[in-house]
Amino acid sequence: MNNLSDTDVEILPPKNKGGRPKGSLNRADMVIKDVMQSCAEAGFTPGEALVKIAMDPSHPIPVTLKAIDIILKYTEPQFRAVEYLGHDPSGLNIVVSMDAFVKERLPAPKTNGANGSKP
Repeated sequence: MNNLSDTDVEILPPKNKGGRPKGSLNRADMVIKDVMQSCAEAGFTPGEALVKIAMDPSHPIPVTLKAIDIILKYTEPQFRAVEYLGHDPSGLNIVVSMDAFVKERLPAPKTNGANGSKP
């Protein structure tokens, strides 16, 4: 018979009730593993692919900006949150200009004739 008293409780390990085996990959991890393996076979890393996308002017600007955003997460420190405690009644005015970036990527507007007017 059992050597347990009335106050002792025998604890059994839980029975496996199905599901994925421990240590196996889920679908997203399998896709990531396949992409990494494909990149390795092609001779480049996903980071290099993002840099090529960001530098290629044939890609649309939103795609380029997304690639730059992903690259920056791993290459530059993130900005800290800033709390503005000023009492200036006019408020805080922040201007972000992307003129230089857009001028490099977009073609110059077409002009019509010798007077240089736009069509």
